[in-house]
Amino acid sequence: MLSLPISAFLNLLGGSPWELAVVFGAILLLFGADSLPKAIRTLGQWSAKLRMITRELQRELEEAGEPIEKARRDWEQECSEFAVSQAQGSAIPEEESDVQTQAQAEEGPENPST
Repeated sequence: MLSLPISAFLNLLGGSPWELAVVFGAILLLFGADSLPKAIRTLGQWSAKLRMITRELQRELEEAGEPIEKARRDWEQECSEFAVSQAQGSAIPEEESDVQTQAQAEEGPENPST
């Protein structure tokens, strides 16, 4: 009889110890004792390549998301600044009022003498 930790580990693999023994026996019959190490090595190489590809894909997705994240933070900052200006009673954000003041100064006096 198996001890509790070993049987718990085997249950994590998806079945009872007898089911796993049958699966391993079928694999041994399918590949044979001579080619089984080569098949396991090939499976390990494929697994390593898959991990490398997924790591690279994850890195590229994170890099592609950085500009989007920056734009989102900028948008949130602009919205909060606008909300603050609204709360202070100003209908026009500070930057726009500066532009309007500058444009009025360039136009000259409002009542030109004719």
